[in-house]
Amino acid sequence: MTRTGLGRQILERLIKDVEEKAIVEFRPRQEGNTLHAILAPKKEAVPQKKAEKPQQAPPARVNQA
Repeated sequence: MTRTGLGRQILERLIKDVEEKAIVEFRPRQEGNTLHAILAPKKEAVPQKKAEKPQQAPPARVNQA
């Protein structure tokens, strides 16, 4: 890998940009030719799903002939 410094700078900038909504589980590291970091959403950043009631189908119409 020829530009490891540039790749590390990009990952560090990404981490800084998402720090309000994510936490860093693993800082940027290089394994062979791969440079990676692991991020996860913060607990308060995950939206809570509301318990929705299932919608009922409208009553069937009866044809009057």
